Amino acid sequence: MSNIAVLVGTLTIGGAERVAVNLANGLADRGHETDLVVLRDDLELEPHVSSDVTLETLNASRVRWSLPAIVRYLNERQPSAVISVMTVENALTILAARLARYQPKVIATEHSVRDDRPWKSVAFKGDFLLGRVFYRQADEIVAASSSVARDVASWANVPREDLSVIHNPVELASADSDDEPPHRWFGSDEPVIVAAGRYTPEKDFSTLLRAFDEVRETVGGYLIVLGDGKLRDELEAQSRELSLEDRVCLYGFVDDPYPYMKAADLFVLSSRSEGFGNVLVEAMSCGTPVVATNCGSGPVTILEDGTYGPLVPVGDASRMADAMLETVSDPPAPELLREHARDFSVETIVSQYLELIETE
Repeated sequence: MSNIAVLVGTLTIGGAERVAVNLANGLADRGHETDLVVLRDDLELEPHVSSDVTLETLNASRVRWSLPAIVRYLNERQPSAVISVMTVENALTILAARLARYQPKVIATEHSVRDDRPWKSVAFKGDFLLGRVFYRQADEIVAASSSVARDVASWANVPREDLSVIHNPVELASADSDDEPPHRWFGSDEPVIVAAGRYTPEKDFSTLLRAFDEVRETVGGYLIVLGDGKLRDELEAQSRELSLEDRVCLYGFVDDPYPYMKAADLFVLSSRSEGFGNVLVEAMSCGTPVVATNCGSGPVTILEDGTYGPLVPVGDASRMADAMLETVSDPPAPELLREHARDFSVETIVSQYLELIETE
C-alpha cells in the first residue's frame, strides 16, 4: 500500500483538526501507511490518533514559517500523496511540493467559508493571497460542502468545476455504548437540549439562549452548551438577564461529546455560518433529533433540506423556538437518523478520498 500523508497546522481542538485526525485514522484502517504531519507542537488531539498512524511533528515555531520543514519532510518520507488541511497549510504544501526533490500528489482541502474566519487581519489576508497564487497548482482541491466550494472559487480565482466536494469524515457514535448520563439534569422529566461549539459570534449561542427562553416558558427544560471561548462572560450575563441561571449550563469543552448527545432530547446548531457542521452528524449518529439554522450548504446537505430535521432562519429566535418545541414533541425515529449519519462516516469519506488519490 502507498504512503499517504495528512498535513495540518496543529492538533488543537477544532473541527478541521478533527477532520485531519479522522482522515489519517481512516486511511490507516484501510491498510495504507499513513503519516499525520503536524507543523507545530500543539497536540491536544494526539490521544485520538490511531497507533497505526505515524505522527510526524515538524516543530515549526509558526505555521507560516514551516515551508523548509515541509520540504525536508517530503524529501525524507516521499509520500505518494499529501492531503493538506486549511488555507495556509494548503498553499505551503503546494509550494513545498514544487521545491522538493520528490513531488507527491497534493490535495488541498477547505472546510469553512471565508466569513467564518478573521480574514480582515493582515495575516489572514496574506493567507488568502497565498491561496490565490498557488491553488491553481494543486493536483486536486476539495471543499467540504457546496457553499465552501463556491467561496473558494470566488477568492482563489479557481473555476468551480475544478473543485471536488467531499464532506467531512465524522467519527460516529458507538452503537453499543452504555455510558451513564453525564449530568444530573438528564435524569429529570423535562427535556434536555444540548449544543456544542466555541463560544464565538459565528456560533450565535446568544440566539439559542433567547430561543431556549421561549421553550422554557412552554415546556420547561434545560440547556447544556458544550464548549468554551471568548464570549463565555457575555453568555453568562445573558443567561442571568433571562433568569436562566438554573436551567443553562455553559459546560466547557469535553473530550467525548457523545454521552451528552445520546442522553439529550434534542441537539441544536445555532450558527450564523458553517462550512459543514460535523456536530449535526455526530448527534444524528446517536439517534438524537436535531434543529439547525439554514447557515450554509453543509447543514442543508446533512439534513437534506429539512428531511432529517428543521432548518430555521439565522438569528431568528422565535422560529428556532418553534422548531425546537415541534421536534421535542414529535421527534423522528432514532434509527432513521443513525442510518443517514452513516453517509458521512469516516469509512465512506475515506473511500471518496482514495478515489481522488488514484485518479490520474
